Amino acid sequence: MTLEEMTAQVAKNAPDQAIWLGWSLGGLVASQMAITHPERVQALVTVASSPCFSAREGWPGIKPEVLCGFQQQLSDDFQRTVERFLALQTLGTETARQDARMLKSVVLAQPVPDVEVLNGGLEILKTVDLREPLKNVNMPFLRLYGYLDGLVPRKIVPLLDTLWPHSTSQIIAKAAHAPFISHPAAFCQALTALKPSR
Repeated sequence: MTLEEMTAQVAKNAPDQAIWLGWSLGGLVASQMAITHPERVQALVTVASSPCFSAREGWPGIKPEVLCGFQQQLSDDFQRTVERFLALQTLGTETARQDARMLKSVVLAQPVPDVEVLNGGLEILKTVDLREPLKNVNMPFLRLYGYLDGLVPRKIVPLLDTLWPHSTSQIIAKAAHAPFISHPAAFCQALTALKPSR
């Protein structure tokens, strides 16, 4: 499934007007919606997300070989790879073990997706680059990050502040890739300050 197909699937069940918030890969989905259907997006919020997850020349991100490695590991040992990936979400936070357990219980309570579906998501992370298209969004745009995030490096924040001066960024200190779990008060405070359009 491509990012465009994923976004179209989500859009079918979304209200005509909404604040679109996406975490990690979901940030790409919310961003794609803002690019292709701006009339339906009152505000865009990305959480621990990057418009380009894969490292490129002059752009910090996840090394492509690491993403390829995750794809191979999913085929070899699905359960263990998912658990490792979930543990990465909270790595470095003061409450990492507790946060990882909570995240794991929520994620693994859902039906287990097919390996091809997860590999499709990793393929999107490897290939999609929305840096240029997001220059043109014209709605309130909030970007939230965790200072300790090992998947979305904080080095992208000043680069995107320059590239997208119309957006607002906030780094939550002592948070990793799941700031809404480790730091819910700071996360909610940032969201309530957002003023949607229309």
